[in-house]
Amino acid sequence: MVGQCWNKEQRPLPEKPNKKRANQKTTYLAAFRAIARKYPQKEASRILRDLVSSTPGAEGKWFAAAKSAGLYEEAIALANRSPCDPRTLSRASRDMAETEPIFSMEAGLAALKWLVEGYGYDITGMDVWKAYDYAMEAAEKAGCRNKAFDRVRELVAGEVFRGAVRHQNPWTGARFKAEIGVAYCRAVKKRGAQRFKS
Repeated sequence: MVGQCWNKEQRPLPEKPNKKRANQKTTYLAAFRAIARKYPQKEASRILRDLVSSTPGAEGKWFAAAKSAGLYEEAIALANRSPCDPRTLSRASRDMAETEPIFSMEAGLAALKWLVEGYGYDITGMDVWKAYDYAMEAAEKAGCRNKAFDRVRELVAGEVFRGAVRHQNPWTGARFKAEIGVAYCRAVKKRGAQRFKS
């Protein structure tokens, strides 16, 4: 056998332990938790920073780890730095709306951003609506609904939809734009109707 070392008894020698492989887990979140358990004396933010620096270009994959550690600002920064699964961001937006409305709004808007870029698999109109609704509900609770509307308007007005084919996402930019445009128009109409009632 090529590449194997043999001892006198003609048995393969055991592989040397690989330190890097020792801390690898099935998900980025699991890897973060394993290392945090292994080094309880280190701050979570330092562990996260070290892990993020070890995976250049995949910073968004550490979003769930940052969120679980309560590092909400870092989580949003990571989610906006490199691609992150829009469904993960949307669930985070839904789950944190009551306790962390600013984080929830930012996670929902980041989900919409990555949907515009063409990331995510088997994306449907419902995924777009959920991300939009969660972001708007959180913005309402945080008292910055107009700011969130403006950011959604910028997404809808944007002309660059570069990821739809490259990332094997059947959800094209034009379809996304139409779907989120409809959601935005309905919300504007609803706001207008509420003004007339009061």
